Amino acid sequence: MASFSGFRRREARAVNSGNLRWSDNGPTDADYIAARGMSGEPLGALLERLKWANDHRAYARCVYLLGERFYERKKRNVTKALCHTAIREWLDENCKKCGGRGLETDKFHNMNTCTKCRGTGQHAYEGHERAHMANLAAGSWQKYERDYETVLECLRGAVSSHRVGAMKAFGVLEEVGA
Repeated sequence: MASFSGFRRREARAVNSGNLRWSDNGPTDADYIAARGMSGEPLGALLERLKWANDHRAYARCVYLLGERFYERKKRNVTKALCHTAIREWLDENCKKCGGRGLETDKFHNMNTCTKCRGTGQHAYEGHERAHMANLAAGSWQKYERDYETVLECLRGAVSSHRVGAMKAFGVLEEVGA
């Protein structure tokens, strides 16, 4: 069975591919493109395209769809700055100290768990960083924090749903309960 990261790499390569020919010898880029379209999650597909295929033309549509997703959940509009911030945070999620590896080298060239991220490889954004990215006063972040967490949930849910949907459409992930 293919891994999520392996599938993601092939999907990103296919988006930028100039060769969309079909083949009976194995999966082609055209198969990955078809699976993307069949995932049933347009926001997740666009976010993956933005991040892994470096297609920055998808950015504005991602912001719009993320705002729509928030509206569907909360029945009110969200500040677009929060959508921009969530996407930027998701795009730049690696720990700044270890570069996302979860390991760092000490002065004796020994590999140790990163002390900043504790081995996760993820940067833990703080309120003041998020406020800065959203162009808000740091002291006002608490007012927006709950909405921001909902925006992040919407974003992460869309990405996860797209990955699962695309892998199911591709046939590498079995239906749950089937």
